[in-house]
Amino acid sequence: MGFVFFIVFGGIIFAMAAAHSRGVATSWENAARQLGLTARTGGLFTRPTLSGRIGSIDVHVRVVTRSKNNPYTVYAVRYPQRTRPFRLSREHMFSGFAKLFGAEDVVVGDHRFDSSFMVKADDPDALALYLTPSRRVELLGFAATNSSMIATESTVEATYRGAESRTDRLVTRVKRIVAVAEQLAEDDSFHADENEALRHRQFGDLELSARELEDVGLTRPTDYRTRIGEVEARVAAHDLEEARTEIEELAAELPADREVQGWRSEIRATAVAPAPAETRTSDVPPDEIIQDLFGTTKLSFETAERFRLRYKNREIDWQGVVRSVRDYATDYDFGQEPGVKAVVTVAEVEHDLYGNSTIDAVVQFPAGTSIRRDDVVTFTGRLIKVDPLMRNIYVANGTLVDD
Repeated sequence: MGFVFFIVFGGIIFAMAAAHSRGVATSWENAARQLGLTARTGGLFTRPTLSGRIGSIDVHVRVVTRSKNNPYTVYAVRYPQRTRPFRLSREHMFSGFAKLFGAEDVVVGDHRFDSSFMVKADDPDALALYLTPSRRVELLGFAATNSSMIATESTVEATYRGAESRTDRLVTRVKRIVAVAEQLAEDDSFHADENEALRHRQFGDLELSARELEDVGLTRPTDYRTRIGEVEARVAAHDLEEARTEIEELAAELPADREVQGWRSEIRATAVAPAPAETRTSDVPPDEIIQDLFGTTKLSFETAERFRLRYKNREIDWQGVVRSVRDYATDYDFGQEPGVKAVVTVAEVEHDLYGNSTIDAVVQFPAGTSIRRDDVVTFTGRLIKVDPLMRNIYVANGTLVDD
């Protein structure tokens, strides 16, 4: 009797394993069909793979077994080389020790990027030129949801825990890593418009940047980072109709993308949120606000949600160093009346995803306000919006405070 039970039980287990294997095979075949790749579906004792070419990018997805016999799904792409050899990986808890013992780390001149990645390069100067703002933003954005990412002069690899069995995740992750490779493979002139949009965004012209990013996204639909950046900018500017249209298109193309789904939910929540509360005096210290928004592992949509729920319309009294300043007759972000727009560095925080980040306030001052670059200023105002990518907080009705 016991032997019969053992045979029956073993048969049930085998049948369940075979059914699971067929389900996984179907998922990988469906993903291959959607992506134009070739699937090897494997069996009970072999792992599935995806391989092939998307545009100029070679793609290979496989399942491997690593520490403690745990399975991982590895997404690897190869792209045409554009610069001298380099290797880039995420900073981690042991990076500081490695540097102490002589590990080389190339500095490219972007504080957030340099503190987020360990970089080795044959020609540091060539690499600094190669890592344009759009390439840096692409790498930072991709690494935010994949701490295992490794990039070289011709490859990008990302590893996810578990043997993948869902078609939507396979499709989404292949599309995202191919988009990174396409950014790294394109000629520098290809990035000119996006770099200009990012420069405007860095210096506080958020609405103008959103319009420029929209133009880039229309001509390069697989540039997902730019399209998500447009959504971020439009939500901050409360241009929800345009943001909703773009995010729904992205959700159809990237059905399992965490950022896309996060922004989709945030747009819905913002649209049904009550009218902004009257200005309220802040009872939260400025350092605490900044740390809460930017100093943890929140992604950009999570920062936007936290700002909307906790800090929008709070009055603040902050101090910082002026980075840039200009007079305006009208402004996309602050309205039709003349004024002065200043970018003021107010803090630096240690961020788990991006390393050290400087935090800037983009402040609206009255026309005629006397303020210059490198001035140390104390100012009051009202928090109206946040740009999570650039770590900018927008402050309306700013007033200088005499020390």
